[in-house]
Amino acid sequence: LLIECGIGTDNPKLPSSMGEKGKPGASLRVWRDYFSNANIIGVDIDESTLFSENRIKTYQCDQTNALSISKFIMKSNLKKESVDIIIDDGLHEFEAGKVFFENTIDYLAQNGFYIIEDISLKDNILYKNYFSNLTNIYSVHFFNLRTPKRSRDDDNRLLVVTKNSF
Repeated sequence: LLIECGIGTDNPKLPSSMGEKGKPGASLRVWRDYFSNANIIGVDIDESTLFSENRIKTYQCDQTNALSISKFIMKSNLKKESVDIIIDDGLHEFEAGKVFFENTIDYLAQNGFYIIEDISLKDNILYKNYFSNLTNIYSVHFFNLRTPKRSRDDDNRLLVVTKNSF
C-alpha cells in the first residue's frame, strides 16, 4: 500500500497548485504502474482532484488539520503499520508536513519508507531540528538534489524516514 499526499491540483487559487498545465493524479498513476501489485491512495485538499481507478482510491484531506487526517484514515479503513510507503508531496510547508507526519506515521509498516519531498532550505533546517529529538525512534536521511535548472535555495530537497527496530 502506498499513500501520496498531494494529488496535484490545477486550481490557481490554491497554494498547492501545479498551474493550469498540471495533470491531477499523474503521479498516482505512475506509482500504480510501477508497483504492479500495490494499491495506491491519494489525498488532497481539493475535492475536484478526487477520482477512483483500478487500484487507486482518493480522499479529501487537509494535511494541516489533524481531524481531517483522522477522517481520511477512518474513511479509507487504514490499519496501523499497513502502509509500505507514504509520500508527502502536498503543501510543501514544514508545519503542514509535521502535522501529516505525526498523524500518519503509525500507519507506516515497520520496514516502510516515509518520504517528504520538495523541501525548502528553511524548512530543511526545521525538519533537521524536529527529527533531532526523535533519533531513538526514527532514522532520517536528508538529500539535496542538484539539477542545473534549479537554484540552491529552491525546494530541491527530500527526506526519508524509517522506523528504528527495537
